[in-house]
Amino acid sequence: MKKIIHQLADYPENQYTKRLQSALRGGDITLMEFWILAKDCLFSWCAYEERPSLSLGFKPTSEQFSVPLALGLNFDAARNALVMEKDIDLEYPHYSDVYKLREKRRINRVEMDPALALKMNDEYTHYTSPAQREAVRTTLLADPRSTVVVNLPTGCGKTLVAHACALFAQSYQLTLVIVPTIALAIEQAQRVKQILEASGVGTVKDYSWHSGLSKEDKTCIRQQIDAGQQQVLFVSPESLTRSLLPLLFRQAGKKGIANIVIDEAHLIDTWGAGFRPDFQRVGALITSLKQDSGNSIKTVLMSATFTERNINTIKKLFCTGTQAPLIFNGSFLRQEMLTVKTRVTKSEHLETLLNKVIQSPKPMIVYTSLVEDSKRILQVLRKRGLKRCRLVNGETQVADREVILGQWQDNELDIIVATSAFGVGMDKGDVRSIIHASIPENVDRYYQEIGRSGRDGRAAYCEMVYYPEQFVQAQRLNQDAIITVDVGHERWTTMKKHGRQIHHDSEYRHYNVDLRVSPGRLGRQTERSTDWNWLTLLLMQRSGLIEILFESIDQEAPEGPEAAKAFWANYYNSITVKVLDERGEWDKDVWLDVVENQRQSELRYQNQSFDMLQTWLQDKHQQGLCHLFQKAYRLNGVAPSMACGSCPECRSKGKEYKRIPVGYFSDISGALNSGGASLESVYFPNSMGIEKTISQAFIALNSKHGVHGIVGPKSLANAVHEQNPAGLSRFWIWVSPEEYALDEDNDQQLPERYSLVVTDTRNSGEIDSPSYAKGKNYVIANQNLKDSNHPSRQWWEAKSDSISLINFMNKIGHEQCQ
Repeated sequence: MKKIIHQLADYPENQYTKRLQSALRGGDITLMEFWILAKDCLFSWCAYEERPSLSLGFKPTSEQFSVPLALGLNFDAARNALVMEKDIDLEYPHYSDVYKLREKRRINRVEMDPALALKMNDEYTHYTSPAQREAVRTTLLADPRSTVVVNLPTGCGKTLVAHACALFAQSYQLTLVIVPTIALAIEQAQRVKQILEASGVGTVKDYSWHSGLSKEDKTCIRQQIDAGQQQVLFVSPESLTRSLLPLLFRQAGKKGIANIVIDEAHLIDTWGAGFRPDFQRVGALITSLKQDSGNSIKTVLMSATFTERNINTIKKLFCTGTQAPLIFNGSFLRQEMLTVKTRVTKSEHLETLLNKVIQSPKPMIVYTSLVEDSKRILQVLRKRGLKRCRLVNGETQVADREVILGQWQDNELDIIVATSAFGVGMDKGDVRSIIHASIPENVDRYYQEIGRSGRDGRAAYCEMVYYPEQFVQAQRLNQDAIITVDVGHERWTTMKKHGRQIHHDSEYRHYNVDLRVSPGRLGRQTERSTDWNWLTLLLMQRSGLIEILFESIDQEAPEGPEAAKAFWANYYNSITVKVLDERGEWDKDVWLDVVENQRQSELRYQNQSFDMLQTWLQDKHQQGLCHLFQKAYRLNGVAPSMACGSCPECRSKGKEYKRIPVGYFSDISGALNSGGASLESVYFPNSMGIEKTISQAFIALNSKHGVHGIVGPKSLANAVHEQNPAGLSRFWIWVSPEEYALDEDNDQQLPERYSLVVTDTRNSGEIDSPSYAKGKNYVIANQNLKDSNHPSRQWWEAKSDSISLINFMNKIGHEQCQ
């Protein structure tokens, strides 16, 4: 081992070389694992030399060498060396780009807004793409009361949106981040701690709340939230709607919550209708917390794969009254994944799968749908001598998840065998292969899971090995239980009959309904009855008939498990219902119309999502997988930018992979500013130090009028920092003149989105007076510049309300003193 480690120091220093070195240094590596990792190295070294080899220092037996021989390697007896003699492009074309670590994502970084770079202590100086920049700007500049939807592809930095929200909140305020899995909560908590430490912000021990924490740790988190010291907390929907509830209501009442961020928010729809109703209860909870806070909480919902159905559900669960969500869509198809589908018979399946797992590049995730299948696959892999692999499914304990996550991030594992319990939002950038051992239940899950690979922008290999009998299993998993109209109407009538109308300062009727009751024909009440009643109310809310509201609670649950269980059972015995459509109170005909339409719409989507995947697997989809994804993720009529990483259909048509630029296009619906637009013209004479004066004006306008940003040279942004080294309390954007001009040329004018101070410090030339759609805006320019429409006169002379910079400074200074 020592000799091989020493030898590896002379080989190309890439991901595969480092992985083999690390495994050998660890010492606990089987011969089978050595062959596999050595094969990865030799395949990758083909990019550097024609016949790469690796001296072994020992002569393997024929039986031992059968494995590397099957992997495509030879043995040079004269040198006791493993040799790669094949042309990888010809013999293994599907793996070629993966072993060459080909950059497949073409996104150009852009300079970070100085306000955020300063908050992050210049540890990060660039956004990953223009789309990420606009996602951050849109979210941070949205009204604090708003609901913001951020649709940004995997690997493009949605997490920065949550981090930025926390960094620009008041120091005593909490940013709550809701994530679907414990593993994700733990992983994201580790990342945010690193960000806060780099930013010079005082940190605490834990940033995630889960069942694996000790009683002492949970008490500590509670105390930190109460004291305004816990800036960020990652939680599951279940924790949010249970143990933390009283504390959150208290914090909302004293405006101690700045943001509630929901990561992987598409799951509100895909998991919320039946499997995990807490996902949809979150909408009612956030509405209730907002009311208690005086509507001072910003809600941010993030995903890489929002669909039209998701957005419709979000509008009904998170947006009350006439409020509409602000939707940022920076979607483009992922380019990194080469996809393969392999149909086999049931009897061939396991052996074929095992060969694919052994042959394909590492690190790798093997996905399956059922817990028992994941256990069986892991058992078979370990029998073959693969010890650097672990299992993650719904039965994996919290402590084990944390250990596995650490080993996975530290490259101590080559393979994770998992169900959908692993992977949502996981941020390991260098996963090179995804192998599906079964058919996912729909196209959404498939795209999400292959999206775990290639997050670093480099090529990845994704193969599904399936047999036809698995279609039945996938379709069964896809069918979320949606309560029928007959059952739902009967349950609503029973709940309302046993409930009572309560007074609210509102034009709508409010009822306090009993969730324990069952229709008389059932004879008795059970815990399952409460679940059915919840599903009924959630379906009614998605149908637009009602709005569900949590009652404020400030009493903490008792410490004992039985007493705590009784406490929460009593709290959840009833819920407040606001009736939006009074026809639906009793009238079954309304249910047959409104609720049944909603129900059928949800069933159609389930079937369509499954049918899309089935059609592709059965080779009935003519256009190919890339077009299927583009159709599935069309949002507000806007399809994601096309970029095919190499799907089977494109390959069969001879279409070679093209590295298409992505991350430039974004679409925003919803108003960033309310009210009309105004423009004030400010002129100044030639003078030294003008940037200092302009920066002072901008700081005053930012604090007084909430002006979003400034257009001008970078030196002007630097001048703002010189005036206020600690940074402004509000987030603001810096726009270079080039970016501003480009947006005007592309008809994506920044004035449509933000209120701005546009500067022009040139001594000569012509100036166009910009037109604005919304907000209060300012032009500050040299008085000697000419009016582009009337070159014979100076630009400001055509403005009846123009004002000199000196008078303008006096004016805004006077306003600040009032």
